[in-house]
Amino acid sequence: MAFFSEELAPMLGTYQGETSALMEIFDNIAAKGIQTNTFSPEEIAELFRTAHTIKSSSAAMGLSQLSELTHHMEDLLSIFRAHPERIEGHVDDLIGHFYDYSDFVKKEIGRMQENDYEPADPNGIYEQLTQDIARFQNNSASETGPLSDDPAEETDGEIPAFSLPHPRADQVMFRLTFQPGVMMISARAMVIERQLSKICHIDTLVPAKLDGENTDAFLTKQGLYLTLPAAEEKQAKAFLDKNLYLKNVEVISADAAKTAAIILKKPAKPAERQYSMPSGKEKFISLRWDDIHELQNIGGIFLTSASKLRLILQEHEDMPELKEFSTDYFRMTEEFVMRLNAMTMMRVSMLVPQLNRMVWDMCRDSGKEIDFEVHGQDMEIDRNLYNNISEPLMHMIRNAVDHGIESKEERLAQNKSAKGRIVLAVENQGTQVVFRVSDNGRGMNYRKILEKAERENRLDKPAADYSPDEAFRLIMKAGFSTSKTITRYSGRGVGMDVVNNIVSEFGGTTKIKSEPGKGTAISMIMPVSVTAVESLGFRIGNYTCVLPLHNIDAVLSRDEAAELLVTDGEERSLAYEKQEIPILDLHTVFGAAGEERYFLIVHSLEHRFCITADDVTGQETASSQPLPRMLDDDWQTATAIRNGVIHADGSIGFVLNAALLSLLIRRQRGEDV
Repeated sequence: MAFFSEELAPMLGTYQGETSALMEIFDNIAAKGIQTNTFSPEEIAELFRTAHTIKSSSAAMGLSQLSELTHHMEDLLSIFRAHPERIEGHVDDLIGHFYDYSDFVKKEIGRMQENDYEPADPNGIYEQLTQDIARFQNNSASETGPLSDDPAEETDGEIPAFSLPHPRADQVMFRLTFQPGVMMISARAMVIERQLSKICHIDTLVPAKLDGENTDAFLTKQGLYLTLPAAEEKQAKAFLDKNLYLKNVEVISADAAKTAAIILKKPAKPAERQYSMPSGKEKFISLRWDDIHELQNIGGIFLTSASKLRLILQEHEDMPELKEFSTDYFRMTEEFVMRLNAMTMMRVSMLVPQLNRMVWDMCRDSGKEIDFEVHGQDMEIDRNLYNNISEPLMHMIRNAVDHGIESKEERLAQNKSAKGRIVLAVENQGTQVVFRVSDNGRGMNYRKILEKAERENRLDKPAADYSPDEAFRLIMKAGFSTSKTITRYSGRGVGMDVVNNIVSEFGGTTKIKSEPGKGTAISMIMPVSVTAVESLGFRIGNYTCVLPLHNIDAVLSRDEAAELLVTDGEERSLAYEKQEIPILDLHTVFGAAGEERYFLIVHSLEHRFCITADDVTGQETASSQPLPRMLDDDWQTATAIRNGVIHADGSIGFVLNAALLSLLIRRQRGEDV
């Protein structure tokens, strides 16, 4: 990271995280504006504050081009902030430029960790914004009067009211005044605060918001006030004295702070807002997802250890010390796992901007008009589920826009509204989360799907034997497409098979409902967590394995299965519930010796089958552990083992995957997969 100096390099991760969060806010508001073709004054103010913060922090990081570009965006937004009526009905004209700006910022953020990073040239976007500024600055200027783009100018030269806290006996307050003519004074203050907070605990900060609208004026005339523990005075003073942008670093007493507070309040008007700093400043840090994932693995080990401890307690009930220790251990383990789970939760709303952007892009390219709505976006889901649901959702919504919603002319000819509608609904159903994408488009005819599948030899039984639900599931076969044309977005038979594979791999199910002329609804029903799953344990030779309970239909003893066993040469199956279910011998797969004492009826997303086991160890909460990298996808496909697991007795086992088991049995029977 040669571009960033030694002073700034440690702050890069924080800058990237904060700017990414701000761009999420920016994109969310932009997406709302598409629906109404305007922004409310509150939304304009939020967009302005977002741009103002990015401008200042980018300047502090030495990213002058990005700072200048964002300053230009801030200039445009300041016009609408002063005259909100000027943007009414014009969001459709501007949104492409907003998205171009957003794409540029996010792309730059992603590149900054590269060793050879050099800032990209935003000139094209800068020129777009220049034209927008000229257009809207002149719009009705004679009626509304001149615009004031500088927040400080709106205060008529007065400094807003800031209240200083009174330092306690165990605290020390610093007043930092800056050198005359310091550029980007708010950004300099931000850098000082962040660097100092790494070596000292900052109790209070005034101004509390260093990217506020009037902060520059306050810092220039009054300076920056910091309250620290008195024990850290020398350490903080030594650090601050080295800063070249500071003119003076002074310690002020409680009485001086009280006097300063009175002086600061004098110029304030009654209608002006009062800013005050809480007694303690909340600290936030950035964490890498890999570190969180590793903590999840450790949490799983703690849970396993707790299960093992419970077994020991049953054998040593006469040890009060052990019982007392175990009570504390169980409590701390539960607290750790609960807090860790809270850290991994993410709002569905974080997915919405990219989905909105995709729909907007596709509508622009196709000429279609579509209202895209999201219900339940405030719901929080597990980070692992979040990561694995985004791609299927993108595929489903892309298909709804490209295949589902008709052209404006086609809809009008069918007495429909010219504008189509797509809804993403997210619903929590206890142990499951349902993601449903529905549209009011052309829908699907299951008979036509069967006809095409029959022409392509994709049917597993006569077409007449297929129910509508089974027919709709054919669209999830790899390479199968109902589209007659290929577009840049779909039509190549790639999409729904991806949805099928991902949902199945993580223990979910997919349901499809559709009616010609009325639309389609596709639901993904996923487990709340994809890391800790209620499972059934069993043994195959020396191997201990688990399979999620939601994949298991029944467990039969050897005697119960003997009455249902059907043999055809070397192939065996069970006549179970009016079906012949193929049997997979995992002893052969694992190369293990053993005795078939149990038969487990299992289902994947598309198939039902049976696996045999030597013994069933019972139900347990399996916390998956990642496999070594040397056990790659080929090895997992050959064994159906997806992850590892540590059992309550301390032994290591394997988490099997129903979709991979289904693949093994179909290959065993010579089917084309």
